[in-house]
Amino acid sequence: MARLSHAALLSLVAAACTPKAQTMTKPVDSKSPLAGDAIAGVTDVKLRDIIADHWEFTMRWSPTYATTLGDHRFDDKLAPRDAASIEKMNQERDALLTRLTALDPNGLGGVDRVTFDELRGRLEAEHGLSICKSHEWVIESGGGSVLGELSYLVESHTVTKPQDAENLIKRLEQGSKLVDDTIANLKLGLADGRVSSAEKVRRVIEQLDAELDKPVDGWAMATPKWTAAPDPDPWPEGTRDRLNSRLRDVVQQQIVPAVVRLRDFLRDELLPQARTDKEGRVDLLSRGSREDARGASRARSGRNRAHG
Repeated sequence: MARLSHAALLSLVAAACTPKAQTMTKPVDSKSPLAGDAIAGVTDVKLRDIIADHWEFTMRWSPTYATTLGDHRFDDKLAPRDAASIEKMNQERDALLTRLTALDPNGLGGVDRVTFDELRGRLEAEHGLSICKSHEWVIESGGGSVLGELSYLVESHTVTKPQDAENLIKRLEQGSKLVDDTIANLKLGLADGRVSSAEKVRRVIEQLDAELDKPVDGWAMATPKWTAAPDPDPWPEGTRDRLNSRLRDVVQQQIVPAVVRLRDFLRDELLPQARTDKEGRVDLLSRGSREDARGASRARSGRNRAHG
């Protein structure tokens, strides 16, 4: 059973490696149906409570990931990406880290100690990464882009009944805000002098231009597999066509204009300020972030000396 707990932690590490881990923060009444697996094998009561809260934290802040694991409480939610939500997520994570580090690891059994070390290492790593504020300057093309994220969202969302399609459409309806929040975050980075390389920006612009040149029916997110009815169709007559039409309208009326706004911002505002190869290494941390990073480094050094 202990291995289940370790597997749950390792799966969370995989989720943390993506830039898509921010999400809905509204509390829910029910617990995750996977909560038992998350704490399996942990015997210390305080550690078990922290792990359980961390699991709930991860499911709430990663709704699409929760769906893929089988936690369907957030199937109609899409991860918000505004600066306030990201800050709130960081604060909640750091509060979990504070609770965890207050435990005395020397009093834990062998399995609990391994679980403690894994979770502590992950939370400390995430805290360190958050100092870089990558959401304010890192942009990617291909599947790692915002457009790629939304396309994959539609592709990966399992639809076997009308309610699944309803949830998917509700998620995608939040896509234009996700794009606008991405633009707002990049503007924050630009104002602080943190930008991606010009080559990366150009690649993203080219990708967006290529997609915008297609008719909406040529966009993968507008024509997922479930829109093609089997014979016979188990859904009520007309339901599939109605939901397909709604999905297409969301793409046409909300997603396409948002992608145009993103492309225009990247081309007209970000690209002229983007880094070139001639500029060499650029300090990507603001002054405040550098102070936070130095403080974190001093704290780690002090802890290492104490345990040496």
